[in-house]
Amino acid sequence: RVENIGITQCKNLIKDCHFTELDNNNEWLLTEVINQCCYEINTENLCTITNFLNKSSDVTPSNLNLTRITDTHHEGFEKYVKNTFVSAFSCFSLSCRDESVENILYVLNSKKISSEAKKMYLNRQQNIISDFIGVDEEYWIIAVQSEIVAPTWKNVDTYFNKHNAITKELLEYIKHYHSELEVPCTDDIGSKQTLFEELLGTNDLDIDTYRSVCKAFDNVFDG
Repeated sequence: RVENIGITQCKNLIKDCHFTELDNNNEWLLTEVINQCCYEINTENLCTITNFLNKSSDVTPSNLNLTRITDTHHEGFEKYVKNTFVSAFSCFSLSCRDESVENILYVLNSKKISSEAKKMYLNRQQNIISDFIGVDEEYWIIAVQSEIVAPTWKNVDTYFNKHNAITKELLEYIKHYHSELEVPCTDDIGSKQTLFEELLGTNDLDIDTYRSVCKAFDNVFDG
């Protein structure tokens, strides 16, 4: 017990420990363990700490994600999770899809998480990023494949210009968001004519996407 051992001795003992299973039976003790980052990164510990810091019991293995961790506003906890992000990421729920935009960007730009793991996690997120600003260019492809970039002709144009082609992933993105892309492709889109000709000239569009593209463009084929 803390009162028998003494606070100073407890702190010294905690410093030399690495707890594999936490509980909140002693608030002072758990606070010290959190502050000193003396615990194993696993699903149960992350849920226990998140609930403790939020004074709730809402976080479970089925909804644990980075946003619930950062919402604790505990700088040390967040820093420890991000410093051990490969381990922490493996604890996050694949069925919960409510990461914040800020944390979607963090996952997307993470250097140590594989492309396949990112796509599996980011696909079908409720929130999406407005454009490619803040995304490392090497991860643009994951953003498009995961369909987490807002469906605008400006974003289509940006990605098209990067590759100078309607790539396979861009075509699938356009198919997925064809209804949202029925809005007019305006004249300030630099590649408007090229996009029109490339999209209407391909045999790879399904009929619904073809109709949506036709609605979006007022162009005619050159020549």
